[in-house]
Amino acid sequence: MVMSELLPVVLRAAHSVLWEGSLSPLVCKRLLPADGNALVDRLSGQVRQPWLEIVSPVDRDRVRKFFAAKKHWENSAAIEYRLRPNSPTETVTWVRHLVLDGGGRGSGSPGAACLVIDISDLKQLEAEHLQVSEREKNRIGQDLHDDLCQVLAGLSCLTRVLENRLAPRLPEEVSNLREINRQMVDAMDRTRALTHGLVPANMKAGDPRPTLQTLAQQVQLRFGVKVLLAFHGTIPSHELAEMLQLYRIAQEAISNALRHGRANCIKLDLRRLHSSMQLTVRDNGIGFPDSKSPHEGIGLQIMRHRASLLGGGVNVGNAPRRGVLLKLQYQPSVLT
Repeated sequence: MVMSELLPVVLRAAHSVLWEGSLSPLVCKRLLPADGNALVDRLSGQVRQPWLEIVSPVDRDRVRKFFAAKKHWENSAAIEYRLRPNSPTETVTWVRHLVLDGGGRGSGSPGAACLVIDISDLKQLEAEHLQVSEREKNRIGQDLHDDLCQVLAGLSCLTRVLENRLAPRLPEEVSNLREINRQMVDAMDRTRALTHGLVPANMKAGDPRPTLQTLAQQVQLRFGVKVLLAFHGTIPSHELAEMLQLYRIAQEAISNALRHGRANCIKLDLRRLHSSMQLTVRDNGIGFPDSKSPHEGIGLQIMRHRASLLGGGVNVGNAPRRGVLLKLQYQPSVLT
């Protein structure tokens, strides 16, 4: 079988299509294979039509900006986004759109070649992984609250009883008993803060500011670092799922600042932009060595996935002068 005959077979097996057209404006001129592929069936009606019409409104602005940047035409860059469902019952289709050849530097170049891959199964696995992780965090948090906190509370009560009994006979030991009790109370407070970090307390749909304020208070209590909050503009309501992703991204950024950056001051800034939201987390830690990009570890990969669920993206790098700056730009459903 010659290469021209083999290529459509490979594309069908890989749930992929070869996309040819222009990148700015984003218009598809031809798809290969022309049939026999569920993804082709999903996309074929968009040949020679504005491609953004089939992109989910949540991702549309991000996709538009990506393909408007000519640097992506030359660097084999890729973007992941959702396709707009054709009906309320249709499952979400995720695709990875990879620029193979930008087809020249001129605006509207007609010769661009891309690969569009159906990654819905991969995204489903990633979502299930996050769900399992959340369930496990809830279980651990509940166990800490129901078991360890109760044991510490009981020991604190016993210590106070022992203090009262020994005070007349051994007054010199009272200060030691009080110190033991103080440390147990402190351990209870830290355990409760840890529990709330695993299970965000009273999280519900609506204004995200109280949730971020609670996170800042927990971090200050547990680690003794300063967490500064700033909010700008009219902050829209967030759905519960959006609130959870925002909380977990901020939580991971703070954790990295403390664990790797050894920071003692962290600034969180949430602001409304024209058609999106932006969260920045900046610390005064040691930053990345030699101005290198951060290692793409599992934590950053999960943050990127959470950001994609918010219709946005995450950028992480050294902040000016000192520390690390994380910037999340996303689009809550109320803005779509």
